[in-house]
Amino acid sequence: YGYVLILNDMTEQTDRYNQLEHDNAQLNYDFKHSQEKISSMYKKLVSGIISLTSKKDPVLAGHMERTGHYVTILSKELQKESKYARLVSDGFIETLSAVAPLHDCGKTLISSDVFSKQGSSLEDLELRKSHVEEGAKIIDTLFVNNPEEPFYKLGREVALFHHECWDGSGYPRGLKGEEIPLSARIVALCDEFDNLTGRQPQSMSYSFAEAYTTILSYSGGRFDPVVADAFKKCRGGFMDLYSKMTGLDKKILSSAKVKKTVEEI
Repeated sequence: YGYVLILNDMTEQTDRYNQLEHDNAQLNYDFKHSQEKISSMYKKLVSGIISLTSKKDPVLAGHMERTGHYVTILSKELQKESKYARLVSDGFIETLSAVAPLHDCGKTLISSDVFSKQGSSLEDLELRKSHVEEGAKIIDTLFVNNPEEPFYKLGREVALFHHECWDGSGYPRGLKGEEIPLSARIVALCDEFDNLTGRQPQSMSYSFAEAYTTILSYSGGRFDPVVADAFKKCRGGFMDLYSKMTGLDKKILSSAKVKKTVEEI
């Protein structure tokens, strides 16, 4: 009789444990499914912002979108062997790549004439700089105002801090070194590369080699040296994307002259 009681008790415990395991697995599935839905919704929101921007300023919209693609390439390189490899998880890359186009969303609230002027006044310069705070306000409005929510956190970081410089000479807060969020340091380099190569009019655009050498010359000044070194290592990925964006044949970009310039660096 005692053995029967013990066996019954063990059976009941096993059943409860199995039910608990099942409930836990269901909760994990539901949570993952809800997170995927939220992520999909946020990505559609970013795509919508780019689409709306293209109606007002197609040049800006193109820049925002291309920057996101460059961020993916650079982030994956940082994930390999850099000192930031531990921080750059697959989730970090996915989210940062998705929100990177929002780095310049604040410009949609400012007249495009202000950014196209040559030799602008001090007032115009301050107005240009204000796009980072305006971008942060847009992020506050669009996303859940929760510092722990990845889309909100990274989106706000790249909008507000992508013009901070490693040496402390940037804006809006003059942050220095690792005071600047890693997300913003990554986007800053990609933003500048596309600004150089995608300038309007096209006659003012830098060639791939010119942009490449310019970016590396800013290492330790404008850009985090580790991020700049990762950029150097993933030159091929940037070149592939650049050739697709510009319609130039990669063979031309890989000419002896360009290759020599790159190798010298």
